[in-house]
Amino acid sequence: MVAAAREAGVNLSQVSEAAIRAATSAEQARRWKEENREAVDDWSRWPERNGLPYAEHRLW
Repeated sequence: MVAAAREAGVNLSQVSEAAIRAATSAEQARRWKEENREAVDDWSRWPERNGLPYAEHRLW
């Protein structure tokens, strides 16, 4: 695969760095979601507990 990439003129360093950057970013996002799941779920349930803000001013 490396030989074919080199033959095609692919810059392996740039491709490798981009792949590492993407994998790192995806893992950081996954960890953030896992670490903050409880807070995000709680925030999502806020309207169920408190109602929608300014609901009394809605026309529908």
